Amino acid sequence: MPRNEHDPQHELAELIRQALIQTAQDAHEDAGIRGLCCEGAWEAAINALRRVDLAPILASHSPASHSPATPPESKKPT
Repeated sequence: MPRNEHDPQHELAELIRQALIQTAQDAHEDAGIRGLCCEGAWEAAINALRRVDLAPILASHSPASHSPATPPESKKPT
């Protein structure tokens, strides 16, 4: 079944995937710079994934954040 790339769930999943990949890459690179061996760098990446905060991504894709803007109330002449 083909994926609908404009489906909100698919977009959210892709944002989460990208955030996790970036988190793992950053942690692995940082661990290497600090002199950890490959196994230590891998453990650092896994630990970073355990701590990643996905709340901002989820909040940006909540149903409330996609609701149409409420038009301003029109004022009646007095």
